[in-house]
Amino acid sequence: MKIFGLLLVAVGAMSVADGANILGVFPINGRSHWAVYESVLKALVARGHNVTVITAFPEKTPLSNYTVIDVSKTFPSAVNQIGIDIVLNYLSSVFISQWYISDLQMKLCRESQKLPEVQALLKSGIKFDAVFTEIFGADCDVGYAYHFKAPLLSIMSSSHLPWSYDRVGGPDNPSYIPTIVTRAVGKMNFQMRMINTLYYIYFKLAWIYYSDWPADKLLKENFGPDAPYINDIVYNTSMVFVNGHFSMDGPRPLVPNMVEIGGIHIKPPKPLPKDILKFIED
Repeated sequence: MKIFGLLLVAVGAMSVADGANILGVFPINGRSHWAVYESVLKALVARGHNVTVITAFPEKTPLSNYTVIDVSKTFPSAVNQIGIDIVLNYLSSVFISQWYISDLQMKLCRESQKLPEVQALLKSGIKFDAVFTEIFGADCDVGYAYHFKAPLLSIMSSSHLPWSYDRVGGPDNPSYIPTIVTRAVGKMNFQMRMINTLYYIYFKLAWIYYSDWPADKLLKENFGPDAPYINDIVYNTSMVFVNGHFSMDGPRPLVPNMVEIGGIHIKPPKPLPKDILKFIED
């Protein structure tokens, strides 16, 4: 029995030693985004990894091996804060919304990277084995992976975005792979392919103008003039997790390091209230 007990202790110690030290950079204050990122990070914690996260959604109850750098005072929750004017003036147009979300992400990066608690992390000398960032409006947070000399992993809270394929060498041929705004699943006719291709070209050019150039400038400002061009970091992404699934988005070719995790944020259902259950059963 003593030998068995020692074996259990040894196995436990090995599992702790094998745990990675992971940084998650998610200052965005949108709850729908955070629901996906939180689920991934807490799944890593549950598997014995040590996670530090920059977030606008701090834990109400402290969680073991889960360190929060709280930026909620700077970025208060946007839940129920988006007015109809923003929807009509910015989000209802594919072309304007691309500028809007890129500009939003750049503001998040600019302000969060200057916060004292974030600067303290950057100057702490902590070693991270991996850095998670968000793929959304701009790649302006990938400088953390460069700074900590750690592999870059990214998560999308949505389905496949047109600017997500290149970074892992994935195919994104618009003749048969629909963009997120084309609303085409399955085979496309000639007209749909033409429209899809025009969207594809627009997104590629808009991403360079709204994301690559300003994000590279911010990278040099906050992580030093010797930092490489932004795409030298982005195109070295080790893995991308996508909040999508072929059953909803249609089949498409994916490289092994682009993984669909659609539904990861769905929790087991809670029991129905007794009065509602009684009403259903009666």
